[in-house]
Amino acid sequence: MRSGSCHTRAKYLLLAFNILLWLIGLAMVGLGIWILVADFDVNDGKVPTIISATLIAVGCVIIITGITGCHGTIKESSCRLLVFSVSLFLIFSGLLGAGVVMTINRESLCNSTETEDTVKGCSGFTNIVAGLSIGCAQVMVLGLAFSLTFHCTK
Repeated sequence: MRSGSCHTRAKYLLLAFNILLWLIGLAMVGLGIWILVADFDVNDGKVPTIISATLIAVGCVIIITGITGCHGTIKESSCRLLVFSVSLFLIFSGLLGAGVVMTINRESLCNSTETEDTVKGCSGFTNIVAGLSIGCAQVMVLGLAFSLTFHCTK
């Protein structure tokens, strides 16, 4: 166990990041449950179910990743920190990929038989989701930096 100031700062930053990761995961699970129980007036009833199931699943994966990161940080386990870093990279890749796909295909994701206002609304929604996805991916890069800094100061 090292006791240098850089090592200690990296450890506490990584713990704080993992708590933030837990909160993001819990928010995603909560939003998924809210979408599941809310009464939305949509033509296709499967869309809210698919969205909520995806949010709940991704939120649970993020929570488990945060738990792995906290445990690896507290125990200073190289193996757990490696699993944490790989998990963060996979989440980062998925979020970035989803954001880029939503940005590129935002016009084809809207139904062409709808009115112009609906198409603009859907396009705005896809822009928001793509922006949030890419923004969360950037947070994952910050977590990767903390994780690798802590691992290198061991």
